[in-house]
Amino acid sequence: MKIFNRDIIGDIKSSFSKKNEDNDTFLYKVMPDNVVSIFSEKIIKPEFLDSDSRQSLDDFKHFSNNRIKYRPNDFIIELSSESSKMVDENNITINTSDLISLGWYEKNTHNIEMKIINSSAASQLSSITSDNPSIKFNYFVQYRDSFRPSMATNVLNGALGLSYYYFEDDYNSFFRKINWNKNELLIKIDELSTIDRQILFQLLLYQSNKNSDLIKVISNEKKTLEFYNDVLEQSLNYFIVETYSMKGFLEYFINNNNSDDAKIFIEELKIISDKYIDKGLSFSPEISHSKYLKKFMDYSKVDQHEIQSLIEKGSDNLSKTAIFLLGMLHLGDKLEGQFDFDNFIPALIQLTMTHIIDIDFDENFIRIILDPEEVSKNRNNKFSVVKEYIHELRLVDSVIKKTKTLKEAPPVEEEPKEEAPVEEGFVKEDFVGGVIPKEEAPVEELSEKVKVKKDKSPQGTLNLSNDE
Repeated sequence: MKIFNRDIIGDIKSSFSKKNEDNDTFLYKVMPDNVVSIFSEKIIKPEFLDSDSRQSLDDFKHFSNNRIKYRPNDFIIELSSESSKMVDENNITINTSDLISLGWYEKNTHNIEMKIINSSAASQLSSITSDNPSIKFNYFVQYRDSFRPSMATNVLNGALGLSYYYFEDDYNSFFRKINWNKNELLIKIDELSTIDRQILFQLLLYQSNKNSDLIKVISNEKKTLEFYNDVLEQSLNYFIVETYSMKGFLEYFINNNNSDDAKIFIEELKIISDKYIDKGLSFSPEISHSKYLKKFMDYSKVDQHEIQSLIEKGSDNLSKTAIFLLGMLHLGDKLEGQFDFDNFIPALIQLTMTHIIDIDFDENFIRIILDPEEVSKNRNNKFSVVKEYIHELRLVDSVIKKTKTLKEAPPVEEEPKEEAPVEEGFVKEDFVGGVIPKEEAPVEELSEKVKVKKDKSPQGTLNLSNDE
């Protein structure tokens, strides 16, 4: 059976376009000296705006007007077509209640500035929102076409890189089960453990369709694993666009899960929000999904630079899913230098995000089909890195298995040989067959001698059963 994959990031983009279904909205940059006046006076005078920066939201998304340049600290407002004409053609001052949205261009700048305003002029924000409850305070780079794929790459690099650092053995165990054949990755379904199925969900997170038969095949039609995939998808959506807070993170899940199957999960999240976050009381969730989300929030309190020292590698109580989410939060470009991520991880993510053209499966195999032209070109050796690493893992595994088989094989009986005459000065038991025995060297385990060579070394995996 064939599945033509939906790009989950396309869904995120669609959700944003629904927020701004009217393509006749226009963006303006505000002159730096007038930003404070917009909040304090709740008005927008024509002279507040850089008239040369006017462009439609649609043109902004697609970089259609390269003449207009943006910097991280540019403050932008979004106006309807009608309000835009009032300002441009009629030179009329409008109110903040006429705005659709406003905010800074870049995410971090927007978050910092909004925190400052919230702490120093909360009443002004409250007044603007009261006049226009539908107004949005958002950063604008998120609407750019290039933003979501780029951000998704960074989020997944962090998630898989950190997981691979902490749980390398589990990931390598899964990678050994991949057979690379030309432009296809073949995975035998009945060899997949629960951990393997979770890792496969992670790798296909950018591509997967939660309503498809593919999800049922990977999850083995287990509802817990299917919902696990939903949680990862929603987490990816959240970390691409939103600014993390424990309260906001839980509210995102509460607002996006309305099915009957999620009722108990949502109830536990509400208790965590009320008791654990608002009141600082202890609470131990019963649902596995609630458990790893709470564990993640505990991990998120650790400063990024102290993760290695405070979250001990090899600890028995590590939550694999929580570590994966922690990597999502801190992003690949911030974690890579600290954890010295293997080049294999970003190469694998680029491969699964941009070069899968189809997924074919039957009752025996899942076939991940790559773009044959891209495989042939092999730009930047990205395919070679992944292919050779998987091949080496499989080769080492094969050698170890053969060695183990030989060790366990029964000894071969030799035909009795005629004893040599005993020479004077030797006891008969000292030697047999005329050969004086030599001391045997200790036999090293092949598994200790054969190691996979890598550029660097991180580690990771994800085990729902352990998280439970």
